[in-house]
Amino acid sequence: MYAVFTGIGTAGTVLTEMVLFGEPFRLAKVLLIGLLLCGVIGLKLVTDQQEAKGGAV
Repeated sequence: MYAVFTGIGTAGTVLTEMVLFGEPFRLAKVLLIGLLLCGVIGLKLVTDQQEAKGGAV
């Protein structure tokens, strides 16, 4: 669960920098943050499937 909140917090920090502090929009930065979030979501989905099957946590 910690990884999910860390990923969301990172994305929120980057968006806040762009909106409030005038950080320039860079496509590479946004794509990499998206990749990070996809990885975190994938990790969460795999972990939930293992717990449902009775796997080790």
